[in-house]
Amino acid sequence: QSKKTLGLIYPGSFHFGTDKAERMEIVAGECWVKLDGQPVMKSYGAGTHFDVPAKSGFDIQVRAGICEYVCSFLG
Repeated sequence: QSKKTLGLIYPGSFHFGTDKAERMEIVAGECWVKLDGQPVMKSYGAGTHFDVPAKSGFDIQVRAGICEYVCSFLG
C-alpha cells in the first residue's frame, strides 16, 4: 500500500524537503523544479513526473496558473 497525496501549487517559488523518497506526478499545469544538488531548473508539465531522493528536497516554481500534482511516497 503506497501513500499518495494530491495538491495544488499556486504561482510563486517554494522549497520542500522530504524524509522519504517520493515521486511527483504533474497532473495539470506546469512547474519548474531544481532538485537539491542539481545546477539548473527543469520544466515539468501535465503527464510528466520527477523523483525526489530520500532525505533531500527541491525548489519548485510555478510561473502562471495552478500546478496540480499527485505525490507518491516510494519505498
